[in-house]
Amino acid sequence: MPSPETRLFSFAVVGDTHVKPESGDQSAPWKVNEKATARARYIAREIARYDPSFVIHLGDLVHPVPELPTFEEAVALTHAVFRQHHNAMHVLPGNHDIGDKPNPAMPAKGVRDSWIEIHERNFGPSWRLFDRDGCRFILLNTPILNSGLPQERAQRAWLQQALETAADLRIFVFLHYPLFLLDDAEPSTYDNIDEPARSDLLALFRAASVEAAFAGHVHNIFYNRVAGCEFYVMPATSFVRQDYSEFFRIEAVHENGRDDAEKLGFAIVDVHSDGHVVHYLPSYGAMLAADAAAAPVVARSSGALPHPKTPGGAPIGAFLRHPWAETVAWRIWSPSATASPCPASAFPGGHTGIWCWPTRP
Repeated sequence: MPSPETRLFSFAVVGDTHVKPESGDQSAPWKVNEKATARARYIAREIARYDPSFVIHLGDLVHPVPELPTFEEAVALTHAVFRQHHNAMHVLPGNHDIGDKPNPAMPAKGVRDSWIEIHERNFGPSWRLFDRDGCRFILLNTPILNSGLPQERAQRAWLQQALETAADLRIFVFLHYPLFLLDDAEPSTYDNIDEPARSDLLALFRAASVEAAFAGHVHNIFYNRVAGCEFYVMPATSFVRQDYSEFFRIEAVHENGRDDAEKLGFAIVDVHSDGHVVHYLPSYGAMLAADAAAAPVVARSSGALPHPKTPGGAPIGAFLRHPWAETVAWRIWSPSATASPCPASAFPGGHTGIWCWPTRP
């Protein structure tokens, strides 16, 4: 069981910051999107409290896509927001950064070489790996999957080599699009990786005994396990996808659930010699002005956070009248549907909350 004595290091996982200019940008019709940059700034400061060894960003760094006139300003703002983590930050691209995954029904333009080049000029290679303390960290470019672009074939060959040469290294993989939400055989939707790339990646992960995979894009928490690999779909820092409010039995909060701020946050991951522990840390939508970003912070330790994987576990238990997690039927928009949305099932966004999402004191 992971304990303070077995802890090797920690890292932060953040995603879907959707940074945009705080005035003059018309890339989103929702009011809550105006809060995204200030919310990302707050998250950057909170990450600094835990002094992680490195930070991984799961993509959708900015909201305006590369063809919009405010894109470059959004990129500059992103660098400014995370400047204190600059030398320790590893970034992979999301659909807002380089274009949507290939499908004619996608709501925005698809991935293209020119946008990948822009991303790599601003943030470095769109896929990469690094090793630390017996672990291999692999970051993938998922919008290019199933695209037929030369870069897709190059990444596939590179990934296979990265997994095969890992030897005894423990493997952690990071993606923007999740492989799946409920089931690895679920139909293709806007929120998962389409076939045949999905099955191909899952086969590679199984063969390499990948320990954990982290994804973003969905702006809600999901958790699953397949063949010993733990799959985490992470919260956003900016806003919640309002379509997921349909999961819940109560009326959606602000902007039809898009500003459900208690579902926003980031994670600190403690890596131990005998496993890993993911601590979800809610931000409650807190914001920080630019002139306050450089203020000193009080240090915190993730070792003091309770978790069922660690000795002592979570000190509070509860009996619930209704199920905390259940599978529900939900009509969602599907890119594979030709005439109408298709039904799909998924866990509610808060299904892991009983052990990972702390209550407000």
